[in-house]
Formats: sequence, structure tokens, C-alpha cells
Amino acid sequence: MGAAIGGPLALATIAYAVVGLTFLLRKTKQDGSLLTRATTTFLIADQKLFLFIFVFKIGLGLIPFAIKPGLGVLFLIAYGLYVKQELQSSEVVGDSLDTLEPLKILPRSGNPPTLWVLVQTGTALAVIFLVRVYSSIS
Repeated sequence: MGAAIGGPLALATIAYAVVGLTFLLRKTKQDGSLLTRATTTFLIADQKLFLFIFVFKIGLGLIPFAIKPGLGVLFLIAYGLYVKQELQSSEVVGDSLDTLEPLKILPRSGNPPTLWVLVQTGTALAVIFLVRVYSSIS
């Protein structure tokens, strides 16, 4: 139970540090303000959703019943639906998507095909994985 609760808390701590550092580094580009109203609104909505799910999971951890492992699948589906909703959202918070850097594998393409985006992302993840495996072997 400690690992199930502690793991997400440790990851959240790291994620909050990265997000906070990003906001601080971008502060000069946003006329000195740390967060825009739109960014704050989205962050609050996300935090409410994840806090609700976290408290619900803690509560479930205190009650013994047989179908508890199956609920993990439900939480995974809920997370997948959240990601799908965020990806389909038409609102853009912060900078426009036009300011994204071009792909490394297609640097001259202003709007690369999704396949190439997935290839570059998959390659980057594979390199990270291989470096991690190699460093643990050495």
C-alpha cells in the first residue's frame, strides 16, 4: 500500500518541480507575470480532478473487498479518457502551437505528418531506454 500511494506522490513532487521551474524560466517572456489566468484555470481544474481520484483511491485502500484489482483498470481507463479529452481540446494555453520547434528528422517541414512525429518520439524514447539499460549494466 505504501508503494502504491508513495509512487504517485514522488512522481507528482518531481512533476511539480519541473512545471514550477518552467514557469519561472518563462516568467520574463510573459511580461513578468508567472501565470496567465487561462493557465491558472486549467491547472486548478486538473488538480481538482486528480485530487478527487487520489482521495478516492486512498479511501478504497482502507476498505477490503475482492474486486479491488479490477478497479485499477477503471482508473487506467479514466486516465486514458482524460488524456484523450486534453488532446482533443481546441483551447491552447500559453504559447501558440506555431512556436513549436521543427522535428529533428524533418527540420524543413512546417507541419510534419503524424507518422514522423511518432517516429521521432519513439526513437527518442528508445534511445532513453537503451541509455538507461546500458548505464545500469556498466
